[in-house]
Amino acid sequence: MTSPPTLTDADVTRCATTRAMEPPATTILSGAWTAVVSGLRHYTGAIFRFGARMHVPLTPLDFKRRAVQLFGNKIGVIDGDRRFTYREFGERTDALASALLQRGARRGDRIACMAFNSTALLEAYFGVLAAGCVLLPVNIRLKPAEMAYILDDAAVSQVLIDSEFAGAWR
Repeated sequence: MTSPPTLTDADVTRCATTRAMEPPATTILSGAWTAVVSGLRHYTGAIFRFGARMHVPLTPLDFKRRAVQLFGNKIGVIDGDRRFTYREFGERTDALASALLQRGARRGDRIACMAFNSTALLEAYFGVLAAGCVLLPVNIRLKPAEMAYILDDAAVSQVLIDSEFAGAWR
């Protein structure tokens, strides 16, 4: 693969001083490079033309929504014997977000989660974000007093607990 041509000094100067960007005197992308950029546009939603705004902010929720749209019926999450399609995973995280909001969570609230590295933690991550809150994963190997300190210091509004820890929490 050959390198694409570079911009000339005149192109850079013109770009820096022009509000409505014009195409450069030389072709920046061609051949195989165009295919690479076309693929990037497919994944980021960016439009690659000279002078276009290149930064398109994407959040983890954007990636989840996109995966649900494109790969809805394909297996997206595997945890031991449990398997979820992207659509099922999306529905589960949306249901969690809805439950958090119904229980009084507000945008910016900190929601703690005590769970093994499993689908429960993954669902908590996306569900809490979808509710507009901040996830605070709590290390399950800490002593109860250390966990209590963290939860108090972080001023969490709700705690999500894996069923295996429910008895210890009471």
